[in-house]
Amino acid sequence: MTDSIPREGWIPSRSDVEGCWLALLAGTTSRREVHDWAEQWVGDEEDRIHDPMVRAALQRLHGFDLVADSERPGVVRHGSSQEYIWSLDEIENELQSWQAKCARYDSDPQEYRRVMRERLRAYIENPEAGDY
Repeated sequence: MTDSIPREGWIPSRSDVEGCWLALLAGTTSRREVHDWAEQWVGDEEDRIHDPMVRAALQRLHGFDLVADSERPGVVRHGSSQEYIWSLDEIENELQSWQAKCARYDSDPQEYRRVMRERLRAYIENPEAGDY
């Protein structure tokens, strides 16, 4: 693991996840390294991460190594020598989107949660209705 990724054994902060995101974009850390680092918290049953924005970022970082399975159309899996489903431009856009969501969350956490619950309900009722 490179120095760009915080070591294991403590709870990551927004700064840590953003640093990993930026290292991935700069090419100083591989997608696989970022995936492996994020994986320890994505599947954490203890739910030690209390900041929902950090949890959301870890989910994204965990998935940036996804590739399409050439033998099974419509199936994606983690890492290999195939083309990634996320381009670096898309990963950068996701970082900017996450940063904007963090700002909205920080300005009014209750309102942010309310809006997100509404979007989730709308999706459950009609998943093909639009962009959530």
